[in-house]
Formats: sequence, structure tokens, C-alpha cells
Amino acid sequence: MGREEMERFFGTFRALFEGDGRADVWAASVDENGVPHGQIIYDRHEIIFAYGPLDLYEATLRSNGLVQTSEIPTSFPHWHHYRPEFDRDVTSLLEYWEWKICPLHEDDD
Repeated sequence: MGREEMERFFGTFRALFEGDGRADVWAASVDENGVPHGQIIYDRHEIIFAYGPLDLYEATLRSNGLVQTSEIPTSFPHWHHYRPEFDRDVTSLLEYWEWKICPLHEDDD
């Protein structure tokens, strides 16, 4: 998808991603042959994992007011709020695109 469609998607589901603990966000860029150029993961613990052009990612994050920490907490008391007021949004999210179902391989976890 292009940038406009991506912005529309995240704009549509912004409240869900920010206010409910059911979803992580994975975004990847690929070339015309499907070869990945980079990947960003924003998980439900508000941690960003980035693979690819790190200098570009860091500059973009800094320009948007985010700061890098030296440690990622791996164990801390927390909870994931599954808020019933977002149930309709979760259903809409799952219906946003047509699903492609692929069988699992023996070594898939």
C-alpha cells in the first residue's frame, strides 16, 4: 500500500492502537520483487523495533519527539487493557482487508 492508504489506515484505527492492548503493529517496505528493505514493529508495550535503514528511522523518530533509551525493560509489572468500547473497532480492523490464508509448515511455531 502507498503512504496515503497507510496514513488512512492508521488514522482510522489510531484510537484502537493507542487505547487497547490487543494489537501490535508491523510494517515493512518491499521492492517490486518483494525483497524487504526495512521493517518497523510497534508493540503493545510501546517499544519500537526497527530493521533496515536505522539512521533514517532514528532521524524520523527524533524529529517527532521520541527519544532512544539504552535499555529495553524485559520484566515489569503491567497489563494489557482489552477495552470493550473498542470491540467494534477490532471487528472493523479484522474486516479492513481481505485475508489470505496460508497453511502452516511443520516448523512453524
